Amino acid sequence: MPFQRRVAKGGFRGFRLRAHMGVLGINHLAFRTPDPDLLRRFYLELTGAEELEGEHRPLRLGQTLLAFFPSKSPGAAADPDEIAFDVDGPGFADVLERARGIGCQIRGPLEHTPSSRGFYLSDPDGRRLEFTHDDRGVYWRE
Repeated sequence: MPFQRRVAKGGFRGFRLRAHMGVLGINHLAFRTPDPDLLRRFYLELTGAEELEGEHRPLRLGQTLLAFFPSKSPGAAADPDEIAFDVDGPGFADVLERARGIGCQIRGPLEHTPSSRGFYLSDPDGRRLEFTHDDRGVYWRE
């Protein structure tokens, strides 16, 4: 039964859905930009990502790939979405230092909670970026 019809008939009440999605996470982010080389170099210098060979010269950050596509559009929208990257403790300090080193205007670091902090900046096309460190070990401390 199609999703819309199942919802209309109340098929999701009580969590009776039996779909096995198998969604594991984000495979890649596709950046459309007037200058793919500039944007790729920015993310490479900012994050220290692993350079891969292949079409669109991808970068690997953890399990996610960044791919860069030429576009005639002028970068991000007037009210761009935010891309939030998860980093560990040393990664937080490393990316913050890299961002300062390449001249990014940074908001933060901010304490979201006693166990979470982040900072914000924009890429050359105007996309909002956040780098967040959540101290997951805090939940197991006495």
